[in-house]
Amino acid sequence: MLDWIKRKYVELCERVEGSADRMETETAALEAARKEREAVDAAIAKAGKILDKS
Repeated sequence: MLDWIKRKYVELCERVEGSADRMETETAALEAARKEREAVDAAIAKAGKILDKS
């Protein structure tokens, strides 16, 4: 019985670690998307200023 509990504990720990890794990856992807959106917003604002000068 103790071996079964240990195995289940190890399985649970591995699942938690896997979930944490996925969350880290998703967080990095969201951060990259946010930076890309900010760059696009800045480019649009710059283009708007150039058009206003015309």
